[in-house]
Formats: sequence, structure tokens, C-alpha cells
Amino acid sequence: MKQISSSVVILLSALLLLQACTALGPAPREQLIGSWQTTVGAFPMEVTFNAETVQLGSNQAVAYGITGNELTYAQSGKQVRLLSFPSADEMIQTDPVTGTEHRFLRVP
Repeated sequence: MKQISSSVVILLSALLLLQACTALGPAPREQLIGSWQTTVGAFPMEVTFNAETVQLGSNQAVAYGITGNELTYAQSGKQVRLLSFPSADEMIQTDPVTGTEHRFLRVP
């Protein structure tokens, strides 16, 4: 009985440590940096984020802000998107008003 109890404590400790490491993963601000591929109306597009701006294809770069997982574009009024990263190579931007999701894949 004591052996089972010790095994349960070790297992629970390992699970808590794993959960803590997952929660402490890279912040959305860090994950966002780089080039991403997506499609808009069946047309492929490449979007590149650096520390302060985002550029869609060859268009002029636009400033953005990020707080937590909330991405705010400064062009044409305030546009907000909620970021999630199901993996290191996939990003989802969700429009909080419409609930529309837009998926991006990191450019290799």
C-alpha cells in the first residue's frame, strides 16, 4: 500500500511539473515573430512579423501591438485578433467580434 501511495505521489508530481512547463512556454509575442503562409480568398499570401511591424506580401509594413494573446493592428482603425498557437508551426488568429478563425502555417 505504501509503495502504491509513493507511486501516485511521484506520478502526480510529474504531471504538475509537465503542466507548469507547458504554461511557461514561449509567449505569443515570441511565437509570432517570423514568416507565415495563409490563403485569402483562395490566394496564397505570406505574412511576416518582426518585433514591431507586420508585412503582407510586398505591401508596406504596418505597426501592431500585442498584449498577452491579443494582437492589435493599427491600420484603418483598431483591429483586434486573439492569437493561439496549437503548435510551433501553426497560428490561429480569431476575430473576437465575429468568431472567425484564420489559420497560418510557419514558412519553413
